[in-house]
Amino acid sequence: MIQFKRRQLKSDKPLSEQLKEVRRTAKLTFEQIAIETKIPKKYLRALEQGKYEELPAEVYVRGFLENYASYLGFPQDEVLTQYRRERGVSGRKAPSLDLPKRSVEQPKLTITPRTLGLVTASVLLLTVVGYLITQITGFASPPDLEITGPVADARVADDRVTVSGKTESDAQVFINNQPIPTDTDGSFKETVTLPAGTNSLRIVARDQNGRERIEIRSVVVTPGGPQSPQPKGTTASGALFVVKVGPNSAFVEINTDGKTAFDGLMAPGSTQTFTAKDRVLVTTSNGGSTTVTVNGKGQGTLGSEGQFREGVQFLVKDFVQSTPSPSPRPE
Repeated sequence: MIQFKRRQLKSDKPLSEQLKEVRRTAKLTFEQIAIETKIPKKYLRALEQGKYEELPAEVYVRGFLENYASYLGFPQDEVLTQYRRERGVSGRKAPSLDLPKRSVEQPKLTITPRTLGLVTASVLLLTVVGYLITQITGFASPPDLEITGPVADARVADDRVTVSGKTESDAQVFINNQPIPTDTDGSFKETVTLPAGTNSLRIVARDQNGRERIEIRSVVVTPGGPQSPQPKGTTASGALFVVKVGPNSAFVEINTDGKTAFDGLMAPGSTQTFTAKDRVLVTTSNGGSTTVTVNGKGQGTLGSEGQFREGVQFLVKDFVQSTPSPSPRPE
């Protein structure tokens, strides 16, 4: 399970927005969080949309919030307090009113053969309608998927392209098998780093029943454009790092000397080259398709295929030999 750092809850900002902001920053989908927290996706979505009327009884909501708050690094008591304040729940039982009991005469129901016939016909009709609805739902079409960028058979000079579009609000979106976050209305936007040459982007929208809509975009990256800066060598006290992704895509975050040098989705064959003087931390959503090379020496993959690896550390001192200081000359 991902371990988030402890964070403060902002009382002047809606709870739903703060939950969504942390999840989107971590590039997590509702499906991933549901697996790790055991909270149904529809209730996670309702919490992030502030649709408290769609949540179950308060006793369940309290457990969901405590679990989700702990998972994201928020204080549980502060999250529960803000939830009650936003929903107007005091946490106390309403006082009972001792009203005088009045006897109410119950209407009399007379059962006749005609009444039994009407009830039987109604039950049969509801059964048939329910069956038809089930059959229609089972053969429903896959979710809509509209790609607004890039255009088909695009040719670009930059090594980064933005994939954007919209699908249905309850569908998941994948780019080259990597899940990407979507807004509550189903819109999405993700920047993908590509290698030079012809690249194929496979965009998939998948609904809760497993039905898929697939769009393929071919993007040709021509050399000579304003590509990401690529260091040519090492500094006197630094090391040259190359992070490469393949044979499958991966979300990669690279931190050099305490600063974020790169954060995004990398397509197969793409690389990120940079220098560092102290240390490098690499986080990847697919350790088996992420390799690191330091000063021309391969360090292998960062894990197995599909494995999430967070903050894999490389110390520059382990790869650069320090030059001893010259001895002082005698006077």
